[in-house]
Amino acid sequence: MGHCGSVCYYCCLGQIYCKGIIFLLYILAYHPCYYCSCNTHPPFFLKNMMSPYFKRTFEDFAVPEEMQAGFWNYFMYGWEPGGFGMAILRNDFCAAVIRAHPSLSADHIRDIAKWFYNTRLPDAFWDEEKIKAWKALSNEQRREIMIDLKLCQSVFDVLRDVPGA
Repeated sequence: MGHCGSVCYYCCLGQIYCKGIIFLLYILAYHPCYYCSCNTHPPFFLKNMMSPYFKRTFEDFAVPEEMQAGFWNYFMYGWEPGGFGMAILRNDFCAAVIRAHPSLSADHIRDIAKWFYNTRLPDAFWDEEKIKAWKALSNEQRREIMIDLKLCQSVFDVLRDVPGA
């Protein structure tokens, strides 16, 4: 059931029963998370806005696209990636397993762990203080760190049409 009090395709994969413009504004502004029904996520239409540099880090790992988008949005914008994603960021194995979506297999969870272990990421996880500090940064500060780690292209790379940008 959506927060607007009606059954919604994005929450329940059922038919949309909503009233006009309120539903459209609700969906476009903010929608509950696919994994945990929380309201700490970006609008669903931003999931394909991931940098090709960041996307490339997942090539050798079977991490579902929704989780890739959640981690991108956390590292780029400071948005929490849901209960499961936050449990992973906090290095809380039990909470991660309890909050894992039924569609996630043991192979997915293993590959998520391998991705964290093998990818050069900002120092913004495993510790609650690091997570709070990362979320407190501005988008510009996070972007600069991501550019320095080669996880995000700079504006100049985009303008120069650098491959992968």
